[in-house]
Amino acid sequence: AQIAFWAFFFLLSATAFGWLMHMLREELRARHRGARLAVARALTERLVKVVGLQIGLLVVGVVQGVAKRDYPRVYATACFSLSLLMAWFFAVAIDEVAEVDVHAAAARMRLRPIEAAALFFSGCVVLSGLGLYVISEQSSPRRGIAQAAGNALFLSIILAYCCIIRIVWVAR
Repeated sequence: AQIAFWAFFFLLSATAFGWLMHMLREELRARHRGARLAVARALTERLVKVVGLQIGLLVVGVVQGVAKRDYPRVYATACFSLSLLMAWFFAVAIDEVAEVDVHAAAARMRLRPIEAAALFFSGCVVLSGLGLYVISEQSSPRRGIAQAAGNALFLSIILAYCCIIRIVWVAR
């Protein structure tokens, strides 16, 4: 079951995320024709913050040591790192491309069901990542706990992707 899950996830990543990235790039180019440099700077600024945090995670992981018995901790750290990138990617898709004003819509309770689902599952990605961060900071976490949290993250990513692809497709 675990092998089938990973095979499905990697197949999804290789095809679907590549397609969504292409769609996001084309949509951003079309919408921000005159202000490409400003938009690129803003998006890059956000991404640099994420990458900076990931470099910090790498340093912390190396300082804690890497041995065979540390697999659950290293796995949790890698999954947390992935959750940061996915949260950034989903935020770009929802905020920049689909132009959903999340704060205003949530305050007025005027989110469409698909937007609410996308925000919910994106929040699940963030919360799963937070749980994985807590697991990664333990000196010797249990393997089953780390795998369960990782599976929750990957399921959240898949469900958030399904909702976000619909929002972006409609926004086009």
